[in-house]
Amino acid sequence: MRILIGDDAPFIREVIRNILMDQSVQFLPDACDGEEVVTLAKRHKPDLIFLDLSMPKKNGITACEEILQVLPDTKIVIVSSLHDESLVQKAIEIGCVDYIKKPFEVTDILSVLKHIHKAAEVVNG
Repeated sequence: MRILIGDDAPFIREVIRNILMDQSVQFLPDACDGEEVVTLAKRHKPDLIFLDLSMPKKNGITACEEILQVLPDTKIVIVSSLHDESLVQKAIEIGCVDYIKKPFEVTDILSVLKHIHKAAEVVNG
């Protein structure tokens, strides 16, 4: 599974990367703003993106919409400190598969990865 992490906080990108280090995943270059997430997603075609909502240049909702227009099979998980229910609803409506609130636990990230792996197994037989 090819993973892209988009967050303007280097610490968060590193934490997610460290959590997933032993999970047989391939890390793509990280993105620190919304425009970079879209550019890297189009270039590298990740299977899964962990995406912050509040980022410079382009917010996570807009980035998600743009990515899913060209890569509809990419799974996007929002990881955000914004706990606005309308944002959560909007993220799910446009196609995000999950929403993890910061601060998060290791198990939150691993649980999402496990769920996505299981869903892929069902689809692929």
